[in-house]
Amino acid sequence: QQASVTMRNTSAVAWTPGYKLHSVFPGLFVDEVSIGETVLPGEEVTINFLITAVSSGIYHFQARMEAPFCGGFGDLTPLRIITVGDITDPEACADIENTLAATRNLLKFYQEWLQSAAPSQKPGIIFLIQQTNGQIAALLAQKQQLGCP
Repeated sequence: QQASVTMRNTSAVAWTPGYKLHSVFPGLFVDEVSIGETVLPGEEVTINFLITAVSSGIYHFQARMEAPFCGGFGDLTPLRIITVGDITDPEACADIENTLAATRNLLKFYQEWLQSAAPSQKPGIIFLIQQTNGQIAALLAQKQQLGCP
């Protein structure tokens, strides 16, 4: 499946052609594609790539930029739940429900952490809460799409 992601360089450093998009979840084969051009601070780049699944199933996709020799950095893309093939297995709904429960527990942890966090930590924790709420919304949409109870 062809896919694309548009990323904005919000740093003070130009991204050079060695920078690439890196998938943070295992299970899908994602071409790690170098950006192929210099992206100056404030500019956007659209990265086209191929996603391949090993078998039918429900997969999570989320990615971030990766700098040469430094690893991942910056904001994650929104979480996407990808269904591959005919998913009629009741275990698929159970998997989503288990993932929802774990994600809701994580959200609760972040919310409690926010209450006692130092002021300098709060923006990062708020970002984690927003990301986690997005993950919950994506899981609920996937549950509805599959017709889970």
